[in-house]
Amino acid sequence: GKLKKDLKKLNEKSMIIGAGVPTYERLSDWARKKLDRLALITVRDLRSKEILEKYTHTDIIPTSDPAFLYQVAEVTNTREYTGISVNPSYSASYHRSIEQITAALENPRMVPFHHFDREFSKQFDDLPQFSYKYDVDRMAKRVAYSKKMVCTRYHSLVFSILFNKPAIAIAYAPKVSQLAERAGIPYYDMNESVELNFTKPSDREDIIS
Repeated sequence: GKLKKDLKKLNEKSMIIGAGVPTYERLSDWARKKLDRLALITVRDLRSKEILEKYTHTDIIPTSDPAFLYQVAEVTNTREYTGISVNPSYSASYHRSIEQITAALENPRMVPFHHFDREFSKQFDDLPQFSYKYDVDRMAKRVAYSKKMVCTRYHSLVFSILFNKPAIAIAYAPKVSQLAERAGIPYYDMNESVELNFTKPSDREDIIS
């Protein structure tokens, strides 16, 4: 009902930011008719384009995540910690990976992107944590001041690329692996062993532009 109400407002001058379509056949057909009337659709990655192509004949242009437009004051001095973002998961192998990474790093520091992250990371005794507050500036600066980043959240990877940080990624979803691959950053499945081969993004300027 909410989606139908929103899409009814579309006209030739409309812009949509974010449209989720559940896999109900009637709703998908209705959304397809609406989306076919649009002049242009942009998405943040190729996977999103492939998904949305099933629902519309309108041209779909892949760009980059809008978070790459984020502006922050230039950081000239880093601090001696490796930032870690965690995406909560109950996989035993994922837990072992986080424990091994934490033990192998000299000065790991948890950078929470959600209050769930902070609660989840309390399970790891050797992982000091930053406090959490819903504040994008604060999260971004913690990535900016880090020496390098272990990214298991999509937007921690976005900020690592934005601030040109050596990073590795643990891909809990295809959007993470695709962005890491595009940026030339090593990435690993949540259930495989992780090498600490931190790498600076190789395609940063192109992604941002």
